Amino acid sequence: MESFLIFSLAIAPPLLANPNRAGRPAHMCMPASSPASALAQHERLLTEYDAAHRRAAGAPGSEGLGGALTANEWSLTADRDPLAAATRALCSAARVRDGRVMLGICAGDAASGVAALKGWVAGLGLPKGLLHGMDVDGVPIDMSTFGGVYLKYNSEAGASGDPAGTALLSG
Repeated sequence: MESFLIFSLAIAPPLLANPNRAGRPAHMCMPASSPASALAQHERLLTEYDAAHRRAAGAPGSEGLGGALTANEWSLTADRDPLAAATRALCSAARVRDGRVMLGICAGDAASGVAALKGWVAGLGLPKGLLHGMDVDGVPIDMSTFGGVYLKYNSEAGASGDPAGTALLSG
């Protein structure tokens, strides 16, 4: 089963500040201390990819809830190498600045979602923490028939005392 990554970085630096987004997370984050033109190019690439994905979802005749099936099928045609390089560059730039990296992963089942989370966290060199939502009071939940899931990952420690790298699985 294929899984899909959605990510945002919580703080928009002055380089990309947008007064219309005040107080809301930015889709991408670039610290001013990094080479602005290269990071801006990476941000544009991912923004264009996101816009094309949304267009595919909203196209007449698209299938699935909100056109998700059509958009996800379209995403399989994208050249992944430049997208991965852009994601790595923006993540690295945010981490240099001690910025928070948040990942959102949508998957057709829990096993695929957890595998995708592990791959992205390891691939981006992010901290690994707790995974909430896989048990009730320490007893594992049978996720084999759980259906579609969403995992939310935060590279920073949470206010509730969760360590850096904590994720939450919901479905």
